[in-house]
Amino acid sequence: MNKLLVILALLLTPISVFAQSDSLVTVPRSSLTQSQLATVEAKNIQEKAKAYGSWVGVGREIGDAVNSSLSAISDNAAKFAETKIGKISMAIVVWKVVGSDVLGVFYAFIVVFVGLPVLIWSYRKHLSLSVLDREIVVDGKVTERRYREMGYSESGTRGVILLLHGLGAVVLLVSLIAVLFA
Repeated sequence: MNKLLVILALLLTPISVFAQSDSLVTVPRSSLTQSQLATVEAKNIQEKAKAYGSWVGVGREIGDAVNSSLSAISDNAAKFAETKIGKISMAIVVWKVVGSDVLGVFYAFIVVFVGLPVLIWSYRKHLSLSVLDREIVVDGKVTERRYREMGYSESGTRGVILLLHGLGAVVLLVSLIAVLFA
C-alpha cells in the first residue's frame, strides 16, 4: 500500500511542474515597488483598452446591421401598406387591437340611449298609480283629463311587474359596467 502511494505521488509531481508558464510569474503586490506597480497597471489598462476597442468595433458593426435591416423593413412595410392587401391587413390588425372596444362603446350607446328609455317608459306605463282614462277636448284644446286607478289584482301582479323591471335595470347596468370596464 505504501509503495502504491509513493508511486502515485511521483507520477503526479510532473503535473505541477507543467502547470507553470515561462511568461507568467505570480508575485504579491506588496513585494513590488511603486514604479513596478505603475508599469503593471499601465499594461493592464492597455490590455483592457485593446479588448474594449474590439468590442466597440463589434458594437458599431451590429448597430450598422440593425439600422440597415430596420430601414429595409420600414421601406417594405410602407410599400406593402399602399397595396389593397396591405390596407386590408392593416384594417384587420386595427380591428384585432380596438375592435372589442369599439363594440363595447356601441353596446353602451345602445344600452344608454335605447334600453334605458324603453325601461323607463315601460316602468311608467305599467306601474303608474293612475292611467289616463279620458280627455275632454273643446275647440281643439284639452279642457279636462280624467284618470282612473290601476286595477291590479290581489294575486301580486304589481309585485311581479316591479320585480321584472328591477331585474331589467340591474341587467342593463351590470352589462353596461362590464362593457365599459372590461
